[in-house]
Amino acid sequence: MLDFLEHVRDELGPQISLAKLLLQASECQSNHVGGRDRNPLKLSLCSDPPDPSMLLGGQRCGDLVVGLRFARHHASSLTSGHLDGKSSGRSTEQPLRSARAFRGYGPRMTIEEWAAGEAERLLSPLGDRWKHVRAVGDRARSVAAILDREDRHYLVAAAYLHDIGYAPDLQRTGLHQLDGARHLRLLGAERLARLVAHHSEARFEIQLRGFGEELAAYKREESWVSDALTYCDLTTGPTGLPMTFEDRVTEVEQRYGESEIVDALRQATPFLLGAIERTKDRLRQRRWQPRSGDDRMRAAVKVVPNPDAD
Repeated sequence: MLDFLEHVRDELGPQISLAKLLLQASECQSNHVGGRDRNPLKLSLCSDPPDPSMLLGGQRCGDLVVGLRFARHHASSLTSGHLDGKSSGRSTEQPLRSARAFRGYGPRMTIEEWAAGEAERLLSPLGDRWKHVRAVGDRARSVAAILDREDRHYLVAAAYLHDIGYAPDLQRTGLHQLDGARHLRLLGAERLARLVAHHSEARFEIQLRGFGEELAAYKREESWVSDALTYCDLTTGPTGLPMTFEDRVTEVEQRYGESEIVDALRQATPFLLGAIERTKDRLRQRRWQPRSGDDRMRAAVKVVPNPDAD
């Protein structure tokens, strides 16, 4: 832990002493070495969203979760960039960066790696929910080839994060779409917050339950990414197995009975089917596109010999 604190001190500059870091961590009511759950690998520092100047100002902060494997990433996230959805111009293999950072994102991480780690941290105790989310993330990776390079990152990240609002620590409204979006906005991941808030036509359920004003705070994105996110979510069953949209609707109706969730799903069905069909069309079109020299992920056209030819 002391090695980690010294690393943070070196990153932030000589004006912040190791003693001051320890003092800031201990003075916050719920922010202390060991965290609320007494985890010896957790330290909370003043930064929500991360801002090194808060360490000097003594302001209230959120948790900075530190594990042995990711300590350097979390330390670096205090001074690196905030992924705000602007184009990076980098390939899929390179981390996305910009002028600011959201909590837990390290300079050598991809946005997908960060999202998968955040989702696992929040949802792995929830059993089937984590199985579903992990499978949606895997499906997004297979679908992402229809998108440009930047959007591929955001589709996969949103797929991992779309259900994080089910995590007990994040629940505020009881609507996982809004609670997950709120968490991501607090971390500074604005585009991901908007995608999560509106995923799978969430507006119908949210409005039925009287939270339309809260949803209006998140601009709705209508894009290939949002269509593909709907496709991945609604063709993946609650335990992570592939499922048709029709079977998914039947499963939801059986699980929830007559409820606002089912009413909202019925209202949303034409829009959900539209997103799914558009994504299927894009996948079919890409399958038969010729391979380009700068995109090794494009599928080659399969040539089948004509049996009647001489």
